[in-house]
Amino acid sequence: MARPSLDTEDVFAFFQEQQDPARPLTVTDILTEFDWSRRTVFNKLQELVDRGDLATRKVGGNTRVWWRPASEIGIEGLEEAQKELKVPETPYEILQYARQFIPGENEEKITNRAHIILEAYEFLQERGKAQPRDIKEAVSHHDDGLNETSRWEHYLRPSLKTLPGIEPPPHGKGKWVFVEPGGEIDRALDVVIEASVQKLNINGEGVGADRRRALVQLAYNYLKRHGKAEKSHIQDHLPDYTANYTDFNQLWDQLLVDHLKELPGVEPGPMGVNIWHYIRPGGHLDQQLDVELDDWVQELDMVNIESVAERRRAMIQLAYEYVKEHGSAKSSDMKDALPDYSGHYRDKSSLWNHCIRPALEEAPDIEREGKGFETQVELADFSDED
Repeated sequence: MARPSLDTEDVFAFFQEQQDPARPLTVTDILTEFDWSRRTVFNKLQELVDRGDLATRKVGGNTRVWWRPASEIGIEGLEEAQKELKVPETPYEILQYARQFIPGENEEKITNRAHIILEAYEFLQERGKAQPRDIKEAVSHHDDGLNETSRWEHYLRPSLKTLPGIEPPPHGKGKWVFVEPGGEIDRALDVVIEASVQKLNINGEGVGADRRRALVQLAYNYLKRHGKAEKSHIQDHLPDYTANYTDFNQLWDQLLVDHLKELPGVEPGPMGVNIWHYIRPGGHLDQQLDVELDDWVQELDMVNIESVAERRRAMIQLAYEYVKEHGSAKSSDMKDALPDYSGHYRDKSSLWNHCIRPALEEAPDIEREGKGFETQVELADFSDED
């Protein structure tokens, strides 16, 4: 007789029944309750993540945990998940994390190499950060049959990546960092990760990538809450943590700028202006700009930020329809009639001068008359040629 299918709600109930609701669980933990394959349980967990009932992340390099997010139970997910990781203090504990990455013909050789990894790990703990050459040098006195370069490539580098608190450099080269698991940094970075942020292709791997993703989420939250923000405002809001970048400026240029502009509603400032805006998708502005675009407007070349391009085209369409409706129009009247939107320029006047006006000059069925569209000057007449 076929056994009944595994119910997603049963898996969720297992989390709800835990005495410690913050404790992250692995697939192995859940298999103690359910007699099903790892793949079946994993698929049910993913369903719960997709609907927002659970959060997940990799810890220790190759282990994935699931837990009820802070919005569900009111506690700090990243901090608690990291606290569950035991900082290894013996070669045996190193093997629990990194056994699959340690080659050796026998257990004696494997254990000896685990001891070398532990020494490198303790070196990083003490230093906080170090270049690969310094880590190699710290364990160079050991004889495991390999030279420093081979030792690093064969097992030291891949093993260190699996250990709690270790952050490899985000771009593959640079310093390795140790951040205390579940410590002050993880408390500051504890935030529910939205689906749009979870989908970002963040550089790095393991907990380092998780922490960088949390920084993006915190910056995004600040921008959504305030509507607009300068770079310095976002810096003041974020924890004093550079995610293995040289400083905040490098963090800003190589992480936050690249990923914030990929998120819904975010519009970066124009070149040279570090003022970022958040415009709620489908909100009041988008309702004002909800207009059917003529073919000639659709074909206009625009900035390569899709949301900005769509809104600019809508502003041009609205200005064009204003002229057609009134027969003629002053630039000041047209600007006043348009929604309050700067379209990735410094202000609405700059949008008019550099985007809307040039587009109207090439628009069908209307002509520019007079000296131009300068503010506060009675200038152009537009008239229908129908």
